[in-house]
Amino acid sequence: MTRDATPADLDALVALENACYPPRQAYSREEYRYALAVAKAVNLVHEEDGRAVGFVGAFHHARWRAGHVYTVNVHPSQRGRGLGKRLMAACEGRLAALGMTRVLLEVNVQNEAAIRLYESCGYARLKRLRNYYTQYEDNDAFLYEKPLAPSADAATSR
Repeated sequence: MTRDATPADLDALVALENACYPPRQAYSREEYRYALAVAKAVNLVHEEDGRAVGFVGAFHHARWRAGHVYTVNVHPSQRGRGLGKRLMAACEGRLAALGMTRVLLEVNVQNEAAIRLYESCGYARLKRLRNYYTQYEDNDAFLYEKPLAPSADAATSR
């Protein structure tokens, strides 16, 4: 079941983050707390058997009408089942309903699995961002973008 994440999910989401990334690359508890409680963001958690096994978070900027995916996590034991694609599609739908017309994200140039996921979801590589990260062997990132189709919900809420 995929649902909105809330501050009550903080412990589960930090545990999922730590299962997906090494310590120096994982987002901190404080970063998650901000994203869940303060930021204008779409935060979706996927649970199976009462356990968080997937998460996607994206900030949204009304002025720019753009979403920005800040993380996608699928527990290592759940990968290869299409959960990442389903989470991305759900997030994109929510962003479109909020009136966003595009979504952007960055990914480390060495993260081949994530690059395959984003490209299979229709994201186009815009450019390489030199020294974007500080915690990887190769700190470069690729910037990706995807246009979002207007949502019927967004059209009726304007």
